[in-house]
Amino acid sequence: MAHCQHYWVLQPPQAEIVRGRCKRCQEERLFPSRLDEFDRGNDHEDLTRPARAPALTRAA
Repeated sequence: MAHCQHYWVLQPPQAEIVRGRCKRCQEERLFPSRLDEFDRGNDHEDLTRPARAPALTRAA
């Protein structure tokens, strides 16, 4: 079977999980009901921080 680019259809949350089913291939998956439970790192900070210029080095 070819790899499916999933299109998840989610049911209403039940406790701490949300059941999802792919509209295309019918695969089922459980998702967390709250995304803030995951450590996303500093996404906002990483995206808004100015890029640093590379350090200049002398040729030997």
